Order: sequence, then C-alpha cells, then structure tokens
Amino acid sequence: MLIEGTSRYYLKKIRAKAKMYEYHISNELHSTTEEPVNQLIISAIAIIGDFSDVIISNIEGEPFDYKDFQDNLRFAAKFFDGYVESKLYFGDQEYYLLLGAVVYYLCDHNGSSQVLCSRISSDIDLGVYGIDAVLTQILKGDKNVIYNGKYEIVSEICRSYNHFLENGTFDAYGELAVFRRYIYELGSDREVLFADALIAVIYLKIKNSAYELMPQYTEIEFEAWKNVISKGTLVTELWQAQRELGKRGVFWGASATIQMPTSSGKTKSIALIILSEQAN
Repeated sequence: MLIEGTSRYYLKKIRAKAKMYEYHISNELHSTTEEPVNQLIISAIAIIGDFSDVIISNIEGEPFDYKDFQDNLRFAAKFFDGYVESKLYFGDQEYYLLLGAVVYYLCDHNGSSQVLCSRISSDIDLGVYGIDAVLTQILKGDKNVIYNGKYEIVSEICRSYNHFLENGTFDAYGELAVFRRYIYELGSDREVLFADALIAVIYLKIKNSAYELMPQYTEIEFEAWKNVISKGTLVTELWQAQRELGKRGVFWGASATIQMPTSSGKTKSIALIILSEQAN
C-alpha cells in the first residue's frame, strides 16, 4: 500500500490538533480539521492487516525484509497515536489505543507500544470475545496471560505462550493456523483484525525473544541460556537496538562504542554482555 501526499497532509493536521490539546490551547483557537482525516483509519487498519498477513504467511517460510514495511507502519502508528490525542475519534478510545499499541510494536517501537498499553484497562472489551484482552496482556509483557472467552483454542494458545515464557518452547503454531481459519470463516471483521494482530504479535515475540536470539548471537547452547532467562531476572525479548548489538557480535566479544537513546535497553544490554562472557 502506497501512502500518498494527501494522506500525509491529513496526518499532519491530526497531529497538529493533538498538539493543541497537549499545550492546553483554547478550542476556539484550534485549527480546522477536514472531514477526510477520519477516513485515514481505513488505511491505517489496512496497514496492520497487510503486515500481519505477511508475517503469518512467513511463519514457516522464508524470512522477509521488514524494512520494506516500516514507512507504512510508522504512518499508521503516528495516526492512531495522534487520532486519540486529537480527540477526533468516535466510539471506544481503547479500540484506537490498542490498534496504536499493536502497530507501534509491529514497527519495533516497543516503548511507545507499552506507553499506549498502559492506558488500556485490564477488563478491555471491544466485542471480540477476549482476543483484545489477550493481545493487551502480551503487549504489556505479562508473565502469565489469561484468557476468559468462548474460544477454547485461544486458551490452548495462551497455555503454550505461557509455557514459552517459562522455558523457551512454543508448540501451538498449528493452533494459531486453525484459529485463524475459524475466525476468517465465522468471525466478525473486528475479530479478524484482532486475531491477525494477535498471531503476528505472538510470532514476533517468539522471533525476537532472548531464548531464540541469544544462542544465535553467542554460539552458547540454548539450554544454558534457558536456565538463565527462565529465572525472570533478564530480558525475555530483545528490542531493536539490542538485536543490532547481537548482529554486530557485541554479545560475543566484539568491541564497540555504543550510543543508544533513553529507555532503549542499555543496562540490560550490558547485563547480556556480562552473562555471555560468564557462560562462555
């Protein structure tokens, strides 16, 4: 999907209005916002659906270049964030907060995703039979994901995901595929959207997990890392900057001068370097 100049213009209008509220500017002084800005939600939702579909289609296939999707994902993330803050939205605010948290996560802005998630209540109910609650818990990084809904297969997926958090193995890929087919056949449009987002997020949580990546980055066997990570005192997921350190061999002894922004994982990165040396 190509995001063209008109869409970017309307996004600027949305973000400008959000700034008006942020700086407590009187409503009568707010700039006018054209009606078409509300139509951007269709494009933003489509971006989430398209990227989720690509991730799901490649779960057992060849890796693909995420960078090809980053521009669209960042556009959607800025839209949902600005849409909430500009107070232009209709309906349940948590619907837009969750979509914003999802797309921030998909484009590797984990911190921004968690900021939006922190504004979502634990009893979120968007009419998708608890899929939204599971997605919120996973994005928040909860250690024990609980499902209270009508889909027994989601309970099985949650059990497997909780097992993964404890020991690094996930064995419910088949259930994810079955669940998706079922929702596509019998679920509502909103259920399809959140089911796809849930499956994509689970896949990325596993793909970017310390269980998955630290053995690759250090050539130290999985069992050794499992014993460390399962204690719960270390990061269970590597954020973008930490993955870059791993790719450049820093966790395996390479020298580097590192400049990282606030809350990007510097302290945990140093911990990983020290543990890698001790485990070697």
